[in-house]
Amino acid sequence: NVENVALLLAKAMGPDRAWSLIQECGLTLELSERFTRTCNILRIAEKRQRALIQSMLEKCDRFLWSQQA
Repeated sequence: NVENVALLLAKAMGPDRAWSLIQECGLTLELSERFTRTCNILRIAEKRQRALIQSMLEKCDRFLWSQQA
């Protein structure tokens, strides 16, 4: 059904890009609260993943600079 395809889209493209595409296609009325909750969870997971990557890069940067001294 439309919701399952929308969920796959959100997981593949990210929730914000998927939502834009779904709106362009005029399919927003066919989605349930479950879709919205899943997108919110995906947004939180993406933010945490970005923060983790940033933290790891900063640690690597500090380590490499310390090796140069």
